[in-house]
Formats: sequence, C-alpha cells, structure tokens
Amino acid sequence: MEEIGIELCNLKLGIRPRVPYVFFHPDYLSDLEAQLHRMSVEGRIPR
Repeated sequence: MEEIGIELCNLKLGIRPRVPYVFFHPDYLSDLEAQLHRMSVEGRIPR
C-alpha cells in the first residue's frame, strides 16, 4: 500500500510520467479500492 501511495503522489506531483497504472486481481486490491472510493466521496481526492 505504501508503494502505491508513493507512486500516486509522484504522479500527482509530475515526477512520474502520466501513464496508465494497471492493478491485477480485484480481491487483492479490494481494500485499496474501498479506501480510494471513501476518499473520493469525502472530497479528499478528485473523482
């Protein structure tokens, strides 16, 4: 989770090029998806 956060932060700051990120296996990342959804609903990240 920490590595994903670092990569997304780097993407936001323009450190990394804007390329698609692909995450495999929905069961493995279901907690991350739920967290991102909650952050979006709360207005903490763009939809």
